[in-house]
Amino acid sequence: MKACVVGYMATGAFVVGLFLINNHARQRAGDAPMHADTLHRSHASWLDCLDEVLMALVGLIGVGLLWPFLVIRLIYEDRRTARPGPMSAFTVPDDFLICEVAVADIELWETVDDPLGAAPRVPFGHLNPAWTAFKAEAGTAGLWRFYGRAVGFFGVEWCYEGYVALKADGTRPYFMTRKGEVASA
Repeated sequence: MKACVVGYMATGAFVVGLFLINNHARQRAGDAPMHADTLHRSHASWLDCLDEVLMALVGLIGVGLLWPFLVIRLIYEDRRTARPGPMSAFTVPDDFLICEVAVADIELWETVDDPLGAAPRVPFGHLNPAWTAFKAEAGTAGLWRFYGRAVGFFGVEWCYEGYVALKADGTRPYFMTRKGEVASA
């Protein structure tokens, strides 16, 4: 990406350099700068205005047409490298692990107590079927609480929190309890 930005800036510097060289050459020759009315004179040939046409063409192509390309490239590259990816590809790294916890403790902490009675009084409320499926997938593996932050799309920081089973075969099924943007200060 840095190469694209440098290329974009080099194109701008090239156009400005052509302008300055052209302006300096005209001042040395004593010519007045070319105006729009000069192009309509019968004695003006296409060679007289070739340098200005070339500068405008280089500016149009280098600056005008490359700008959308650079923005699209920035978005694509940021998505490809910085974003954690879809949740199906999310894995819990070791540095996110906090402590090992028992299922009974998790269910005690996460039991929903809704005073209006809209959510069932079970662990994780309406998400209890997902929790039950996670427990079945985890089996006898130890459950760990995890929390971590990662930089995502456009440099936005995300936090991830939940429970993960560290299975003997190396797989790490997880139950995400919170995923969201970290509020910037």
